[in-house]
Amino acid sequence: MWSANIDDKLKEIKQVRSQKFLGITIDEHLNWNTHTDKLCSSLKSSSYLFKYCDIETLKTVYHSYFESKIKYGILSWGVTKKQNITSILKCRERILRIIDKAQYLNSCRVIFKKLGLLTVPGLIIKEACLLVKENLHCLNDSSDRGRVYNTRKKETRIAKNDDFESNLNFCKHIFNKLQENLKKEENSKIFKRRVTEYLCGRCLFSIDEFLEQ
Repeated sequence: MWSANIDDKLKEIKQVRSQKFLGITIDEHLNWNTHTDKLCSSLKSSSYLFKYCDIETLKTVYHSYFESKIKYGILSWGVTKKQNITSILKCRERILRIIDKAQYLNSCRVIFKKLGLLTVPGLIIKEACLLVKENLHCLNDSSDRGRVYNTRKKETRIAKNDDFESNLNFCKHIFNKLQENLKKEENSKIFKRRVTEYLCGRCLFSIDEFLEQ
């Protein structure tokens, strides 16, 4: 990772281990460890907000502050290793137990469903599906790559585009795993609501759980 100091002339190029850009910390290895560490630290330091309000107020605070922090840039850093996702999940579990006034050993799957909240993998899957759904007109071009097509089983699928190796193909793969009736929903607002309800009901603790369905 390089940081350039420019005034009248280029004087120095300084190597740094990480750099914050548009609210996302990018590290020199692009493994997102630094970003997820800072995110976890931010979530832990703000958990005191949840100790003194009723449950509806706590849910509002959770959505407006905590979930918005986690969702920001999630399709970039969300491809990080499982240990980082697990760390963020543990931070959220602590907060959810405070909201629900649950004991430490209570199952967080039950709490997620009870409060109607998405897990971190659920948020990643939701944002990936929304990205593809909002850009179907771009993916549906005249070439085979990136084209929307129907299989023999009458399933709607998005073809892989070799020009986009990582995140876009990841999002397409996620979208293709959705139930057929969800993929065919044309109204974007209804699609978003139905995908959210579907993922809340599944309460996924890893993306593999979704891909292996």
